[in-house]
Amino acid sequence: MALVDGQDLMRSARFRKEREADWRHLEQLVLLAESRGLQRMDFAQARDLASLYRQATTSLAIAREISLDKALLGYLEALTARAYLCVYAPQQRLGGLVSRFLTHGAPRAMRRSWPFLLLGFLCLALGVLTGYLLYLENSDWYYVLMPTELAGGRGPDATTESLREVIYGHDTGSHGLGAFASYLFSHNTRIAIFVFGLGVFACAPAILLTFYNGLSLGAFYALHVDRGLGLDLGGWLSIHGVTELSAICVACAGGLKLGTAVLFPGDRTRVGALRHAGRDAVKLAIVAAIMLVAAAVLEAFGRQLVQDRSLRFIIGWGAGALWLAWFTLGGRAAMILRRWKNRRRAGPSPDTLMPPEGVALTLPIAGVGVRLAAQITDILLTTIATVCLIVLLAVLDLTDPNTLFAIAVLLFFFIRVPYYVLAELVWNGQTLGKRMMKIKVVSHDGGPLTAHALVLRNLMKEAEVFLPATLLLMLDSASPLASLAALAWIIMGLLVPFFDRYRRRLGDMMAGTHVIHLPVPILLKDLASEAPVLGANRKQFVFLSHQLDHYGAFELQTLEALLRGQSLPASDNSARQRNETIQVIVEKIRKKIGYADPIPPADRLRFLQAFYNAQRKHLEQRQLFGDRREDKFYAQADQET
Repeated sequence: MALVDGQDLMRSARFRKEREADWRHLEQLVLLAESRGLQRMDFAQARDLASLYRQATTSLAIAREISLDKALLGYLEALTARAYLCVYAPQQRLGGLVSRFLTHGAPRAMRRSWPFLLLGFLCLALGVLTGYLLYLENSDWYYVLMPTELAGGRGPDATTESLREVIYGHDTGSHGLGAFASYLFSHNTRIAIFVFGLGVFACAPAILLTFYNGLSLGAFYALHVDRGLGLDLGGWLSIHGVTELSAICVACAGGLKLGTAVLFPGDRTRVGALRHAGRDAVKLAIVAAIMLVAAAVLEAFGRQLVQDRSLRFIIGWGAGALWLAWFTLGGRAAMILRRWKNRRRAGPSPDTLMPPEGVALTLPIAGVGVRLAAQITDILLTTIATVCLIVLLAVLDLTDPNTLFAIAVLLFFFIRVPYYVLAELVWNGQTLGKRMMKIKVVSHDGGPLTAHALVLRNLMKEAEVFLPATLLLMLDSASPLASLAALAWIIMGLLVPFFDRYRRRLGDMMAGTHVIHLPVPILLKDLASEAPVLGANRKQFVFLSHQLDHYGAFELQTLEALLRGQSLPASDNSARQRNETIQVIVEKIRKKIGYADPIPPADRLRFLQAFYNAQRKHLEQRQLFGDRREDKFYAQADQET
């Protein structure tokens, strides 16, 4: 028993001795990566770090099984943990982090958060409108809505000249508009911080604070409008206010995003939803901070240096346009370039779907022609139903001839929309027209069709085609521009599928659907014959290996289509054309592969059948060894690769 223990000890000691040098080397590389950063390591060091880390994890797994050396296990645990952080969680460069934030992170977060941004601007606008109307109703509301520090002595009791002098004066003292601007900036900064931080509490504080900030601004603006100074104050506020007030709305959007995650976590836990929403919310908070700093710079210089009202508007709203351009276009140039490069590469076919089983399936995209035929069929069916109802109403004397056209349009709408939606719900993506044309609506990701998607795509069809078509029918020659606009609307909607690789119209793009040809499984007879094909003289056709290296799968399947077509009935003229085609093909194959024996007319079809069998067997054997030959140019493609 003592011998066994000694052998075990020797094995663990030998295990350590064989690997300790690599562990020490890994330790040095980890210290180097932590001190200098992975980006500053040369290629050999980075390669050794990754390789030695994987070896260390293997050593840790083995040591846990064979060693009782607690110190060794602790060392390997610490070493692999530190190495893991260097390999999979490396330190990011500050320059790269800032660059990615400005060019990609912030603009994309803003675009993803557009509903919350819209709600933030709406809260501020409603506050401004409410404060404005309350002041016009009763000027005493000014003292209720406007904080004393923010008013700075400007109120309903101030004269118009004093208000004008403050707007266009150079007073930067404690009683001028400079003090007001400074207090306004600090006030708005505090509001921005509060609306972001308090938004997590069910969104209400963020909404109320933003609305309250709008109340003060609305009352202050109404005071100047009442004195005929609305445009003058608007110009002064525009210089920094467009940026500063937008920053408050951005901060409000971040708070609302957090609050919405708490209220409506969806499939995630509330902590998980808050973590997920926090990624964009933090970016919005940083954007708001950047905008507040920019507003301070604009206020410090623009307010004093620029006195022209028009120029103030241009500066303020020009800055707003630049912010909007950053948010809407930031990161899109690289995305467009990447998509253009991807289109140039040989990417997967739009007809291909990859299911969870990992075997690619083919769902052919329906062409515009067959979709148009299905649409015309459905329109005819709904039109017939509408005509029947109109006739019934006329027979029962329930309609006035003067309103017949309007009633027909309404009936056509109330028959058409439920028909499309209900038919595609009941028949899982098919209407009667689609069933006749063997096409079907499917989800773009291959999942089940949802009622939301079907309703959306069919309502968008109304906006794309039927609504402008109805307007076109109802317009007369007195409004040619409206008629041309409706016609252009229809043409643009019909042209969209021609520019999309999935042949989707706008409704399909919004609903995440596209239309496919419904595959019909038909198992045809196998053309490959077990018995050798013999000629008329009972002689077997023989093909050597080098003669079968000239063609690939494409040519084989083309020959298969030709042979299958021979079983179809044909007229005398068609039969003669077939024989001429077969003669040309036989001679081309003989010349290409170097087949010396002449082929009598009676054996041409048998020759093609024998060549098909031999070629298919040869290509399938090559395919077993990974040599898949797509067509006769496979050798050239291999050389280019």
